Amino acid sequence: MCRKAKSVLVSGILPLVMITFVPLLLNRTGMEVAGFPISIFWIFSCFILVPGCMWTGWVLFEQEK
Repeated sequence: MCRKAKSVLVSGILPLVMITFVPLLLNRTGMEVAGFPISIFWIFSCFILVPGCMWTGWVLFEQEK
């Protein structure tokens, strides 16, 4: 797998899956975190996780050395 494909996977596909499909799966559990449904907690966690994925993809695969 080339560096560009790894970068797209880490900084594009992974955040897309985290935001679209994981809340759909978590919504069926009925679990709560601090009184909020776990799907809402997950969406707010993605505010930190998505930029982290994008930064990781840039640092590991795109940044010139």
